[in-house]
Amino acid sequence: MGGHTLPVRAAALGPDGTRVVTGSDDGTAILWDAGTGRPIRALAGHSEKIRAVAFSPDGSRVLTGSYDGTTVLWDAAAGIPVRSLASHAAWVRAVAFSPDGATAATASGDRTAALWDLGTGQRLYSLRGHTSYLTSIAFRPCGTQVLTGGWDRTATLWDAVSGLPLRSFEGHSAPVTAAAFHPDGRRAATGDADGKILLWDAETGRQVAACPPQESQVTALAFAPGGTLLLTGGPSRRGSLWDVDSGRAVRLFEGLTGDLHSAGFSRDGTRLLTAATDGRVVLWDVPAGTELRGFCASAFAVRALAISPGDASIAAVTSAGSAGLWDTETGRAVAWPGGSPPTATCLAFSPDDDNRLAVGAGSSAVVWDLRAGRRLRSLDGHSSPVCAVALGPGAGLCLIGCLDGAVALWDVPAARPLHWLKGHKYTIRAVALRPDVRFALTGSADETAIVWDLGSGRRVLTLRGHRFPVTSVAFSPDGRSLVTASTDGKVVLWDLHSGGRLGTFEPGASVLAVAFHPTGTHLVTGHTDCVADLWDLRSGTRVQRFAGHAQRVNVVAFCSGGGRIATGSEDGTIRFWDASAGTHLATLHPTQGGFLWTTPGDEVSESGWLWTDRPDLVHVLRAEGDGSRIEPLADDDPERAGYLTPGLHNRQDMVMNRLNHFEDYRWEIEKISGRFAARQLVKNLSVRRPFLGR
Repeated sequence: MGGHTLPVRAAALGPDGTRVVTGSDDGTAILWDAGTGRPIRALAGHSEKIRAVAFSPDGSRVLTGSYDGTTVLWDAAAGIPVRSLASHAAWVRAVAFSPDGATAATASGDRTAALWDLGTGQRLYSLRGHTSYLTSIAFRPCGTQVLTGGWDRTATLWDAVSGLPLRSFEGHSAPVTAAAFHPDGRRAATGDADGKILLWDAETGRQVAACPPQESQVTALAFAPGGTLLLTGGPSRRGSLWDVDSGRAVRLFEGLTGDLHSAGFSRDGTRLLTAATDGRVVLWDVPAGTELRGFCASAFAVRALAISPGDASIAAVTSAGSAGLWDTETGRAVAWPGGSPPTATCLAFSPDDDNRLAVGAGSSAVVWDLRAGRRLRSLDGHSSPVCAVALGPGAGLCLIGCLDGAVALWDVPAARPLHWLKGHKYTIRAVALRPDVRFALTGSADETAIVWDLGSGRRVLTLRGHRFPVTSVAFSPDGRSLVTASTDGKVVLWDLHSGGRLGTFEPGASVLAVAFHPTGTHLVTGHTDCVADLWDLRSGTRVQRFAGHAQRVNVVAFCSGGGRIATGSEDGTIRFWDASAGTHLATLHPTQGGFLWTTPGDEVSESGWLWTDRPDLVHVLRAEGDGSRIEPLADDDPERAGYLTPGLHNRQDMVMNRLNHFEDYRWEIEKISGRFAARQLVKNLSVRRPFLGR
């Protein structure tokens, strides 16, 4: 069923269980009929993706919190905004209604929470005290207190009448990622990035119990209405239902294809709603433990991207956790050694070998020899999920960063760790090896980057200055400088010898990815504003902008020689660009078990060319010459089939020559343009959003 065009990041079940609201990266929220699974109406008004949604206690209103820093109160029946609460300096990560529906609470990446009078829209209090960004917020059932959880490893109870802190719940050694009150209000539960779940006495702040720890971080916590059961979930791709008093697992909700990030019960406790990172929202029958209905499957984001050093292969990881390989000359998907693509979170090629690839998944990494079609080594023994990998020349060394902040340098042939690099507090977001493999660079959610001496395993430099997580790091090709990027919107160039700043670049949006040009003269950056920028390091100026993605750019990479740039986006595509001209060359739509490439239009084919063996992913539209009377051709229409079989439009040579050999492409265009000049093309292509496993 359709609805959102990009992944769903938040969901809530109405109090009577008849409606569902979802919030998406496309910036909209949608109300759904829980009985039929059909959309009722869209709530459109935010300028950025939505990360938090909530129903009012009576179900008549909805709150949505967004990366644009605002929270909007909606009339659920009319689908219109009642008022906007616009005052946070960073993203809104969590929202909640008070039990009487008169007050709203919001938690933000600006390290504050706020209480709002929903009658007037006025801020009642700013709740200040956390030292890092907030992840969760919940009203106590009495309505007079609020609980917040933050990346600073604490949860705080606040007086909602005065706005003053009452007590802290301290016992977590990792960021608090979820918080919830027991229905009786006497207890509270908190979960952290290490998978620990603690129960507290809300009156004294004393820890009273603990659930068995999860395999990885806790991103969803919800008490069933009776208070005897607690639902927990995270990257394990399942929900676990626990008996609160005995700590015994009662039921597992399995079959999720993405990491669980939010959950909620209906008022009678018979229904459970879960939302996962693959954009899928599921309504469950709690007593039976079975799936009742799914909502809003959406495109998978491109989360990791690697191009082999000789440009022979492209490797990518989507938010569904599946890795894929494509041949850059033919465009075809390459079969993984041994059959099915591995699950993955990150990957990296060796800098000197097209066939050596490291893939991180779970708490280990695997180094593959793609030519031989076999695993070289499995690097096991990490205590939390692997988030970032880097391979050295010849795949002799592998650097691995994990969710718990641990970093390990591995001897790949011996399959043993050489050093455990200890210094970061929170999740490792990026790792890099200097070309001569003397130093390593790590970037973390603790807002720092660290340079390590790989001979001794000791810390050389700690680079401070970012105000939010460091999302990407890289060494310059000559190894003399390095770069760090952060969601604070800054890219900093550092001198490796002194640790001093050489320059700062500010694209105007949160930066998610950065890469050096092979000559070291330029940088490419990818951002949350859906674009990538090319920077001249000598002048410090932006020299090119690559715009066209529908959602944030998560990863960037230069092809060998630096003439082309690849960008991977939350919109589920990988785009290739001419670095100097800024021209869009071609788009890869990652799919499982096939391939789909498209190009922008030109004077011969105004809707562009495509190359695919998956015609089910493409719509063909018929239109009059003036663009009127557009209608789609049915899937079994012979004209549609003829249009998509290799031939006039589904052409490997046109797509792959535009990507790899642009002069050949221009020559081919000139050769055939005369054949098309005499008639108006009346067909156009539109790409269906590819879903892995479709």
